[in-house]
Amino acid sequence: MENTIKDRLYDLYSPPNNVRLIKRRRMRWTGNVACISERRNAYRVLAWRHEGKRPLGRPTHRWDGNIKTDLREVGQDPSTALV
Repeated sequence: MENTIKDRLYDLYSPPNNVRLIKRRRMRWTGNVACISERRNAYRVLAWRHEGKRPLGRPTHRWDGNIKTDLREVGQDPSTALV
């Protein structure tokens, strides 16, 4: 019984893990968009693939790359989970 009352209270009332919250919401949004009609704009944005290279100084990560990383962290296969 290593859990003291102080540890239990901290677990109950500790601030939320913001990174985990962002990843959870991002995956939830992607799952919802993947289920809607292909004619809707949100689906088109999710399924769109950019041609070419990014300009110098731009971030290397894209939305779908972040989703794939999040899925790997939870043990899912990104190739079958995304569009």
